[in-house]
Amino acid sequence: ADATRRVLVPDVVLPAAPGDAPVDVTVLGRLPDGSDVAHVVTVDVAERVPTPDCGAAVGEGTSSAPVWRVRDLRRI
Repeated sequence: ADATRRVLVPDVVLPAAPGDAPVDVTVLGRLPDGSDVAHVVTVDVAERVPTPDCGAAVGEGTSSAPVWRVRDLRRI
C-alpha cells in the first residue's frame, strides 16, 4: 500500500463489457525500500454494475460501470 505505482495502458480499445477481449496493462512500482517492481496484468470486465446518475436515487440511474477482473499476473 505504501508503494508508488504507475499503470501503463496500451493504446487499444479497452474491454467495456463481459466477453470483450482481455488486455494487458503494465504496473510499475517503487517499494518503500527503494526497490522497483513491475508486473504485466491481464484484465477484462467481469460484469457491469448500475451507477446512479448525479442527483438521482440509487436504482434510478441509467449509467453503468465495469467491474474489472484480473485474469493473469506476471512479474517482469
